[in-house]
Amino acid sequence: MYRFIRLTLPLLAALLATLFATLPRGAAAAAPAGGGEARDARPNFVLILADDLGVEAVGAYGGESYRTPHIDRLAAQGVRFDNAHATPLCTPTRVMLLTGKESWRNYTHFGYLDPTETTFAQRLQQAGYATFATGKWQLVSNKYQELDGMSPAAAGFADYALWQVQAREGESDRYDNPTLQTPAGPQAGEPGAPGSYGPARFSAAIQRFIRDSAARGQPFLAYYPMVLPHRPFSAPPGTSGADRQQRFADMMAYMDSIVGDIRATLETAGVAENTLLLFIGDNGTDRKITSRWRGREVAGGKATSLNLATHVPFIAWWPGQLAPAARAELVSLADVLPTLLALGAPRQALPPNVDGRSLWPLLAGGAANDWRDSLFMHYDPRWSDNVPARYAFDTRWKLYQDGRLFHIADDPLEQQALQPPLPAAAEAARQRLQRRLDAAGGELSGVLSPQEQYRRERDWRRTLIALGLLAIGGLWYGRRRYRRATLS
Repeated sequence: MYRFIRLTLPLLAALLATLFATLPRGAAAAAPAGGGEARDARPNFVLILADDLGVEAVGAYGGESYRTPHIDRLAAQGVRFDNAHATPLCTPTRVMLLTGKESWRNYTHFGYLDPTETTFAQRLQQAGYATFATGKWQLVSNKYQELDGMSPAAAGFADYALWQVQAREGESDRYDNPTLQTPAGPQAGEPGAPGSYGPARFSAAIQRFIRDSAARGQPFLAYYPMVLPHRPFSAPPGTSGADRQQRFADMMAYMDSIVGDIRATLETAGVAENTLLLFIGDNGTDRKITSRWRGREVAGGKATSLNLATHVPFIAWWPGQLAPAARAELVSLADVLPTLLALGAPRQALPPNVDGRSLWPLLAGGAANDWRDSLFMHYDPRWSDNVPARYAFDTRWKLYQDGRLFHIADDPLEQQALQPPLPAAAEAARQRLQRRLDAAGGELSGVLSPQEQYRRERDWRRTLIALGLLAIGGLWYGRRRYRRATLS
């Protein structure tokens, strides 16, 4: 018996060492030394989602037009995903991010998230996390449709300070003293007062939540869907950009400073080493903005089907846990939900039909031998004049559902579709991407954008009003002529 124990103990120790090596280091030591009260060692999460920010605008990704030192520092000290993709438009990205699903499954209206969906905030709240959101919500309704989507509380955020909880005509501006919805009701700042600038209020709110949560010792989730650097291109406090490009540069600098402030708050609150901070773009940069990227001028690609519409910064920072690295794997924003739940609620099963995968193996420096070799995009915008599309792609090739194939590595603006007969490499890529398209569900809805419907109805009303006025004017003029003729 003694000999059996002596032989098996080393094997057991090696097995335990291997097991703990696969976990975040903080999670392997929940009980403090000295036998004091156990502190929850699960990581905190800070998720910052920049609004309309493609890779070409960030220095760490080769951007040359704007100063982003704080974001660049996160990238240098954390994990930078070089091939991360959102959707081309704001709302479908938010739906994908919160639910971990591709757009064909659950994106049905702009500005709307189905209340029956499951979000990572709900699951983390159920697992004991304090949850908070600030910034731009955009998931209840839009200006042109009467919808009843998911509220922040229903989405799992116990506390929040959010703009555009329900879009309405004449809603407050996101920058100039916005009205924020909170659990206690709407809150408006003081016009012209210091700190009334929307991004300043959002930043103050998330930093306050971090400090309060750190003081309580409760694991927390802080979700910050920014309004920066989305249009309107208005000058932040202390700046006076003379044109759109300069104002955008000033907005980029302000956004970057907020990221630095949040990082500093994590550090001074003593929770940085137990917090995973993610900085991500929600879609490409606005098409009115031109940036210098890797030695060439590029226009923003938002709302198009170009790669510039979906190729976004995705940076993970967790001091003491993540070794600095640049990863080349194809990453989707649907991967956020399974990543957060794998770390924060590992005992819970994933919600049904999640398309994303946990990024923890990549974050931890593991090999990616079985990682995806392509991504699928179901782009059914249902907003403005944006053109829908379905396509599969990797870092070199893109195949549309209508059969067009582009070598995007050499033709990023997709100016010339490849024609048959295809070279062997192109044909192999076409077949592989076709299999990805064939495996995808859903189809384009053909639903008219509510904006387009609104414009048509508006124009028809204006036409009827104009015809009515002409008729009234004609009657008045005819009656006047008749009276004159009668009197003469």
